Amino acid sequence: MDFKEKSFDYANDSIKLIISLATGVLALTVTFLKDVVGQKTIHSKGLLISSWFLLLLTILFGIWTNLAITGTLNEMGRNIGSKKTIMNSNIRIPSGLTLLSFIGGIFLIIVFSLKNL
Repeated sequence: MDFKEKSFDYANDSIKLIISLATGVLALTVTFLKDVVGQKTIHSKGLLISSWFLLLLTILFGIWTNLAITGTLNEMGRNIGSKKTIMNSNIRIPSGLTLLSFIGGIFLIIVFSLKNL
């Protein structure tokens, strides 16, 4: 078993999962906002808008990460002795940004929800 190749598979699957979660949370909060808040005045709209922005960034950074993984695997296929790993900065930076923006977006949605109970 090629552990290096397997690590790319797991990294790619993890990023796809985060993209799917961010897309789902974004779609649900936009679609059901009025059902959750009801007729009450919405407090802290800035938190909600900021969370939506961070979740959109999550999706974009996730796509960037997937493209970086694809490009790195392509380069490894052309250069068999390549020392590239998933820890190279071209993958580590966008994947880190993906995680940070996702965590930030979820955190802001939680804070928004608590302020609008």
